[in-house]
Parts: sequence; structure tokens; C-alpha cells
Amino acid sequence: MFFGQFQHRLNQKNQLTVPVRFRQLLGDQGKLNLVHIVEGRLFIYTQEETESIYAELRRKLGPAGHDQLDAITSRFVPTDIDSQGRIVIPKHLKEAVGIEADVVVVGNGRRITIWPLAAWQKFDANLDESRRQSTQENMDVFL
Repeated sequence: MFFGQFQHRLNQKNQLTVPVRFRQLLGDQGKLNLVHIVEGRLFIYTQEETESIYAELRRKLGPAGHDQLDAITSRFVPTDIDSQGRIVIPKHLKEAVGIEADVVVVGNGRRITIWPLAAWQKFDANLDESRRQSTQENMDVFL
């Protein structure tokens, strides 16, 4: 599972270095899928997780959901990790979420999330109070 946050910068070729910890977890799974499905951020899924999502969507949508399935799956962009541990963020995805160069790469269990740095900082600052309350309410999970 992916956990933690890492600040990175895209290079001139729109390449993002996947954090070493995440690359270690991925092992030989160099094939990933990027998707812009939630405003302001990108998700990265492994090929295995993408297949699981696809199967779940097919089950939920049923035979009549072909148009919805097309609309969702058309947003996925396959990408490979190169020999230096980088992936390319396509220009249209960068623009869709407002990425310029600096990003925060967040492990979110079964997926990796890429946030523009400024958006992450705003999101993180706004969560401070609710995060404290939620942590207190759910403390029993850690004990």
C-alpha cells in the first residue's frame, strides 16, 4: 500500500520522478495508469488496480452502462516508469489540474495522488482542524 507524501518537480519534458519508496512497492509493475477523475488532482493506479476498478465498474454499471464506462475509461492514460524511475505527465492532464512544475505526490493506500503544490498546501491547511477532530474520533484504531 502507498503511504506518505513527497514534494517533487516536473522536468522540462513533463517527467515526474516516482518516489523511491513507491517504486520499491511497485517492484516489476512498471505499467501504470494516470487518470483525472477528481478536480484538482491526478490519480495513479497500477495495472492490476486499474483492472480491478474496470471489473467493479462493469459490475456496477451493468449491460446498460456502456456509455458511462466509455466516459470513465477514456480518462485513463497508460504510462510506463522509465529506467530512471520517471513517468510522463501528458500536457492535457497537467493543464486539467493546474500543474506547473512543483507537485506533491501522496500515497493514498491503493493509489498514488499527484497534486499541484499550491493546491495541496491549501487543501492541507484547510484540513488541519477537521483532521485533528477526525484523529481524535478514530484514535481507537491506533490503540
